[in-house]
Formats: sequence, structure tokens, C-alpha cells
Amino acid sequence: METFDTRFADLLRAASALASERDCRMESYEEWDDLHRAILAAEEAPPSEGTPRYEFKGDTLMRYSTLASGAAEDHACDVDDLEQVAYAIEDKRGEWFVVGELAGDTQRDWTVAYIGVEFLKRSGLVRDEGTANRLRAAEGFTAAQAIAEFAVGQMRAAGGDPH
Repeated sequence: METFDTRFADLLRAASALASERDCRMESYEEWDDLHRAILAAEEAPPSEGTPRYEFKGDTLMRYSTLASGAAEDHACDVDDLEQVAYAIEDKRGEWFVVGELAGDTQRDWTVAYIGVEFLKRSGLVRDEGTANRLRAAEGFTAAQAIAEFAVGQMRAAGGDPH
């Protein structure tokens, strides 16, 4: 389990790397993605069995977490968000990407893109790739397939039988 000191050190390391890259005018989505992930880890209580938790509320995929202060926090990703993330992934044509890149491409908040990617990872349509926080679409990935998986998740949550 990560301690606050470890999470704070990760945040400082990501911020320092970004500042260094910025000084050389070489920052990329990877550095911004690392910073967003470090901020998320520092803000939230360490992951536990119940949090973060993903579930559909109506037609929206929710991410529920607990902040380090003990307060609850939630973020949402709806079908329009997921659709745009899926199209951005499809546009990568099999190349690796990071969440920050998708957020920029879709003009979505980083956390919204992150929720969409986490859903797609859990659906087996996106996987971790190599080093850092790089991701890659599964073989044969299509945006239509991702949107269909999201619809199946919505139906299951509503108690329907999507076959």
C-alpha cells in the first residue's frame, strides 16, 4: 500500500520531470499524463477493495473514489465522451498513446478520458503497452466495438439482457 509520502514523492517527481522537459521545450503528452496520474494518486486515499469503483448510473459510467481527506468524489463518462475517446484511439491506427493525448484530441477533461480508457481496458479493448503509462488498442479495435461494449454495460446495469 502506498503511503502519503510515497504518493507525494511521485507527484514531485512527475512535476519535476515536466518542468525539466518544459524548460527544454520538449514536454509531451506523456509528461502531462504522468503528472495527472500523480495528482490523482496524491489527492485520493490509497486504493482499497471498494475504491476506486466504476459503475453505471443510468446511462453514465461513474468513477467513485475517496479523497485523502475522507470525502467522497465522483466523476462521469457518458456515451458521447466514450465515443470520442474511442474514435481518437481508432485514429491512432495501432500506435501507442497515453490518456493525456486522448484528452487533448477529444477536448475532454483528463479524468473523463481516463474513465473511458479504464472501461476499455476492463473490456479487453485497450491494454498497457511497454513502459510508463503507454497504452495500445487491442488487435482489431474499432470505435463501433467500443461503443457497443459501452451499450452492453449500460444494459447490464439497467437489468437488461444484452445477449
